[in-house]
Order: sequence, then C-alpha cells, then structure tokens
Amino acid sequence: MTMAICLRVAVIWASLAGIPSSFKLSEEANETELSQVSSGGGLYSFGSTVAIYNPRYQRFVQMNKGSNSMTSKHSGRIHLEMFETYERFIIVDAGGGKIALHNSLNNRFLKLSDGSMMTSPIKAASNLPMPGWYSEYFEVIDGGNGEVGLYNRHFQRFVSMSGHGTMYGSPQRGDTLPHDWYDQRFYLVPARPYLVPGSVVGLYSETNQNYLRLTEHGMDGHRPPHPPHFPSGWAWEKFKVVDAGAGRVGLYGQHWRKFVKMDGHSVTVSPWAAGDHFPNGWGAEAFVVIPILPNENKIMLWHPGLERCVKMSGTSVQRSPHKQAQDLPTGWGSEIFKVVVLEDPPDED
Repeated sequence: MTMAICLRVAVIWASLAGIPSSFKLSEEANETELSQVSSGGGLYSFGSTVAIYNPRYQRFVQMNKGSNSMTSKHSGRIHLEMFETYERFIIVDAGGGKIALHNSLNNRFLKLSDGSMMTSPIKAASNLPMPGWYSEYFEVIDGGNGEVGLYNRHFQRFVSMSGHGTMYGSPQRGDTLPHDWYDQRFYLVPARPYLVPGSVVGLYSETNQNYLRLTEHGMDGHRPPHPPHFPSGWAWEKFKVVDAGAGRVGLYGQHWRKFVKMDGHSVTVSPWAAGDHFPNGWGAEAFVVIPILPNENKIMLWHPGLERCVKMSGTSVQRSPHKQAQDLPTGWGSEIFKVVVLEDPPDED
C-alpha cells in the first residue's frame, strides 16, 4: 500500500454534523480496514483524539512543553506511536459548529492570533466554551481528497505550515480553501487513546503492587497472588472505560454498577448507574488520562475540576496534592497506574 493511498484513506474529512459518536482505528490497520473506515461517512466525534498532519511536507503539528509557539515534526509515517504525546489533540466542542484542539499533556489549546500560531492559556478541555475566547476556535473546511483546512473566522485565517515546518496564520481570506494552498491542507488522523472507550482494563500500581479496586462503598487497592498478573476470577478490579466527553473518561465498575468518583474530600464511588453511557450532568466521575510513560502503558488519572490525581498509598486510595495537569511530576509513583487491557472494545456494527 503506497503512502499516497494511506494518506487518502486514513483521514477525517466529514463535516461535524451526523458524525458517529465514537471511532476505532487500529494503528496497524490494513488497506481493507482503512478503506472500510474511509467509506463510513466520518471518523471522529467531539472527544476523539487526532493528529494534524500536512501530507505535502510530511509533518505533524506539535505542541511542545516549555514553548508558547506551535511547532511541527517531520514523519514519513502517518500514524502516531504511543510515545508521541505532543502531537495528540482532543477535538472539543466549541459551540456554533466550531471545534477547539486540546493537548492533554500541556493542558492548552491550539491558538491562532493574527498571523501567529501559539498555545492558549492553561485551560482544561472540559472548560469550553469560554466567554471571550475566539482565537482557539476553528471551523473544519473540506479541501477535497480527504484534506481539510482549519479556519479561524474571527481573524479570517487558516492554520498554516511552511515547508520548513514553521507554523503560522495564513493571509486573510474567506472560508474557502484554494487548491494550491498546500501550507493550509491537513489530514486529521485518528490516534488511539491511552484508555479506549468500550474497553475493560485493570489499573496496576507498581509502587504498591496493588490493583485499583471498586467495592460497594468505596475504593481501595488489592494485591494479586502473583503480581502483576491479573487473576482470571477477579471482578471488582475490572473497569469499563466510558466516554465522558471533552476527552475525559469514566471508570465503571461493572460488578457494583458504579463509577470511580473524586469529591472534595476523597476518592470514592458514585451512586448506582447504568454503564452504557456517562450520565448527563456528572463531573466528579470524569477524569483526564495523562500519559507518563506511554510506551509502558503508564498513566495518571487527573480530575480537571479538582486538579488532583487518583493516588494509591498501600491499599488506601486517595486524592493527590493539588497540581495542574501540565505540572504533574513524572517522579510521582503513587499516582502512576499501568493499564492492563483485559477486553478490547466491542466491534461496531
């Protein structure tokens, strides 16, 4: 399969209206799988994870820590590896048919201001729409052949990438994308989330040699007989990953039919709930997955409202000290969990 075919079929280019509520695309998808997905009428929804790829220059848009400017990275392959964290963006509903693009590791949005591309102020993805924000809002413009433009209507400019990889705002124009504007043409490529909605996982603390466990009345840690092996007969330690919107997830204990919950004092459990969807209006049960050592499937579970992580100390499960997502120390041990995938998401009909 040639690179040109890969680029054409592994893309997102449908309008936001009527797009399915979820997507699933393996990083190892073959030509048949890609063709089936491509013809499905749309690949992403709000909350999906994507990479922004310029096919002419073979570069990903990148949001680096320690820099307010947007950058890019050359890559001859179109899919992201799990360790590529600066290139991942959550598609967030900005209202009025517009989207915003949020990087969880930096806890910032992509921003266009006049002719410059930069990062937004620190803001959790779940905090949009924000009054007075317009530099971070984009419309997806169909460029044909699977390509899209990202158009900021306030400044009347497109997100742009030069041949050297410099990010900038295009000259001002209307919301049509000229056929010879190569700097403004991108593929939005699906990227596998670190916790995939619909999957069932165990969350293992190597520091404590315990799995996270949801009981009828609370949370604790439970050590397996042969760490880190997950015993086949365990049920309380299994969590179904549920899409909670804006790039967040809920962790649902199917045995007790409750979600993991963080309130103002503790990490506990929610009231009873069905696990086929995330309940409307709930926020205490929604967490952001922060990749710490993604090649080893190690993450932190950060609560955007309380700005704390789930922490395990021995068998006790509690809240971490207060910390913004972009400032989480990689040296923390009790807040890091290794994702053990027990069941893949069911195939969609």
